[in-house]
Amino acid sequence: MKPHSSEKETGSEGPLEGWGTPSDQDKGPLDDCPLLLLSWRQVRNPYTGATFLLAALPASLLLLQWYEPLQKFLLLKNFSSPLPSPAGMLEPLVLDGKELPQVCVGAEGPEGPGCRVLFHVLPLEAGLTPDILIPPEGIPGSAQQVIQVDRDTVLVSFERCVRIVNMQGEPTATLAPELTFDFPIETVVCLQDSVLAFWSHGMQGRSLDTNEVTQEITDETRIFRVLGAHRDIILESIPTDNPGAHSNLYILTGHRSTY
Repeated sequence: MKPHSSEKETGSEGPLEGWGTPSDQDKGPLDDCPLLLLSWRQVRNPYTGATFLLAALPASLLLLQWYEPLQKFLLLKNFSSPLPSPAGMLEPLVLDGKELPQVCVGAEGPEGPGCRVLFHVLPLEAGLTPDILIPPEGIPGSAQQVIQVDRDTVLVSFERCVRIVNMQGEPTATLAPELTFDFPIETVVCLQDSVLAFWSHGMQGRSLDTNEVTQEITDETRIFRVLGAHRDIILESIPTDNPGAHSNLYILTGHRSTY
């Protein structure tokens, strides 16, 4: 699979501290602004070249666009509505023919490969009402993570499987419709031709084409947590029998996220 042609960055709860630049490697684009940030996403539209920033605050959802002459993001839309904390799913989806990204706040689908996935999408061009900004919760079969990996391929992570569908939620014709795992998935990272699924005591990789296991690490004496996976995968490790101990941080070499 070719890498997705859009470029995304992601962040989670913390103070907002400035707008930064799209190419900033050392800090997020909101690292200098004194506001409480629930989560943020940065995405480049490969069809138009525009770069957008989506920021969730406790009482609003902001959409900004990078303006090259001023070297900063400018506010396009401000949707006023209380948002849950911690923030739920907030994933921008880039569609051909759409100037602005759409925002996926949830996905659901019945168990079993070949089943259609329903995306809960906010169309930013049309404007939003306050109630639609609240992501759906408690829906049977609710997805944990949504990742757009190319122009018409989306990975949807559930508790013990990852579905591979197109932008309409239908299974793709060229890739395995479902990757299955025997542990509760916490984080999914998409590589060039495989998916890494992380759980509390390790990681397992599976081929996007065949669903075969490509690699596996299990250590019941350690608790692992993915801290970041935009370019390199940053992994935290603490002893299982002493969760209050100092943690170790690792960079997983040879695993470059294509997302």
